[in-house]
Amino acid sequence: MRNSLFILLLVGLFGQLHAQTFKAESDSIKLHFGFPTLALVDTISFMDENENRLLEPDESSVAVFTIKNTSKYPAKEVMIAPEELNGIEGFDGFKKVEVGDIPAGAEKRVEIGINSTEKLKAGTANFVFHLFEKGVENDISIVFTIATSDVPMEFDDEDE
Repeated sequence: MRNSLFILLLVGLFGQLHAQTFKAESDSIKLHFGFPTLALVDTISFMDENENRLLEPDESSVAVFTIKNTSKYPAKEVMIAPEELNGIEGFDGFKKVEVGDIPAGAEKRVEIGINSTEKLKAGTANFVFHLFEKGVENDISIVFTIATSDVPMEFDDEDE
């Protein structure tokens, strides 16, 4: 019995399976967590109803510009939120403009409506157009300045 216990002990000590080591090799995996970069491509054009480049009471106008995605990553759900910085009274609110997706390297033309009420005050309106991508404000905002008047716009007799 003692011999069988001794043999069993020897088998237990020397009969163990050696632990196996697994070595895995693969090409490195590169993950790119880049962000789109939006830029103003050209100057902002301002178009008002009577084409005098002055915003007057009860006048509709539009600021037009082009933004470009200069990165290699798509910009998703781009939106622009206008804001007037000087607190001039007489603007008819500002609506956010949904630009949509801008693929890498692509450009989009944007039109922002700027409408005044009869209560518009004279001065200088400084606008900032905040750019958002997927609800997060982008690094750039576009600043735009226009003169305002509290005198109603005049049209030639032919236009009335």
